[in-house]
Amino acid sequence: MPSISAETPLPRLAPHLISRPKIESWLKRHADVPVRLFAAPSGSGKLTSIVTYMQARGGGAYLRLQRAEPPRAMRQRLARALNLAKAPASFDELLVALRRRAPVEIAFFDVVMAAEETLEEIDRLVDEAPAGVNLIVGTRSRAIVDVSRMLASGCAVLCDAEMLAFDAYETTRLAEALGVASTPSDIAYLLHESEGWAAVTTGVLRHAATTGRPLSGAFEDWVRRQGRLFSEFIARELEFATERERTAFHRLIAGAQSALPELETTGLFVRYDESGYRPYRVVARLCGAEPRLAADESVPALPMTVKMFGRFEAEIGGRPIPWVRRRDQDLFKYLLLKGNSSASRGELIETFWPQADPHLAGQSLRTACANVRKAIGTLVGSEGAERYISTNGAICLNLAHIVVDVRRFKAHITDGDEEYERGHHDEAIAHYRAADALYRGPLLQEDASAPWFAPRVAMYQELYVHSLERQGECWIAKGEPILARQCAYRVLALKPDAVEGRRLVRLALSSPGPSEDADQKRRAIGLQQLPERAEIALEH
Repeated sequence: MPSISAETPLPRLAPHLISRPKIESWLKRHADVPVRLFAAPSGSGKLTSIVTYMQARGGGAYLRLQRAEPPRAMRQRLARALNLAKAPASFDELLVALRRRAPVEIAFFDVVMAAEETLEEIDRLVDEAPAGVNLIVGTRSRAIVDVSRMLASGCAVLCDAEMLAFDAYETTRLAEALGVASTPSDIAYLLHESEGWAAVTTGVLRHAATTGRPLSGAFEDWVRRQGRLFSEFIARELEFATERERTAFHRLIAGAQSALPELETTGLFVRYDESGYRPYRVVARLCGAEPRLAADESVPALPMTVKMFGRFEAEIGGRPIPWVRRRDQDLFKYLLLKGNSSASRGELIETFWPQADPHLAGQSLRTACANVRKAIGTLVGSEGAERYISTNGAICLNLAHIVVDVRRFKAHITDGDEEYERGHHDEAIAHYRAADALYRGPLLQEDASAPWFAPRVAMYQELYVHSLERQGECWIAKGEPILARQCAYRVLALKPDAVEGRRLVRLALSSPGPSEDADQKRRAIGLQQLPERAEIALEH
């Protein structure tokens, strides 16, 4: 696959990005599909998703279409991006050149901006691209291509506004990466007001980080201080819309509802959910449109927060879940540690009732599941419990409403490692420190050891040690040997025979650095003072 040409440099992204596994896995899972289509309003995260993917792939061509760009100009820029000997003079020549260049990925962004003739050529390319030429198309409007036909034929997959919307897990991780103090209730309120729209969700979090305030009250402060700028963003986007689309939007602002489906299709700040079509809440608030809400529109589920490092804790809205029995709690923990938080009934019976009569074991499982639902329902009602656990068929937990420390821990280390490999030491340290804050002690520290989680205790400790080692190396690279040495001390407190920890101490001791008082700096970043005997043992 060709490298990305300097003729089409990828745009710079905001700092402190987090990985979004659901989007990344979608792109990778459908890599062989001819067309992957991102269709959602501006500010939904399409560009970030595409650029992050292209950076990770390290190859292909990226073109951001320009306003009224004609086909010839598009083909010339695509030729430079693919290092073709000459620019194709026609669409047929482009197909010949692409057939020779395959396999290759081509990402088109802002295609709705191009001239009508260029849109027609891209539409033809979607249908006629040679085998091995896969397209990623980013646009606010689904109307530019026949999406329904392509989805039905299996030639395309669609990532829409709903899939791109931030969830509680991602929002919490970004708050942690930005150093914004938040509670589950704060996260739930932000997502209710922003509806997961990336521009608003990340905008409020970055505003909170910039102003040094917690997330509580940050949305209202953002509306008060930056709402005018966001209104200008909406106005600029409307400038690129057609006259018909602008008229439909202004009719919506005036109270007309008939244009809602058209505006949703064209990505002009209208969403569709179980309550019907309506403008985004923040657009309605800032632009004066009254959203059409169903009378019984439900309040979004409060995230359940679960801590599995150290002492096990599970809460909803700050209230602990009143478990009925230890076995019910163990079944819940087991599901949380599963990769997809789901297990078949047979698997659960084999794990928790291996010697029991099959009929009695099945009854015991049904009782345990009912008790879990009952415990959760005590806080949110019996119907509300269905948002967190499903017992139809396989037993599944809904991670869209559950924030688990072990998952956030692994995600931060993964993000930290990616930033470390890129040489972004500040960003890597931020992620490693976030993981550090989550690790309160060994996994399920107060539980009696059991075969279903015992191997994971060592696995998570190894990950924690790895994050401390990497953090120490980042401090060395930044000229902070005092902080690197403290990371090494903590590694050796957990693993006295750790070769990497001893190497890190020797490297830190030999590295020049500022003369700032170690205790003062340690307090500033939250590193603990270790026993003096650890330091003595290390430095000899």
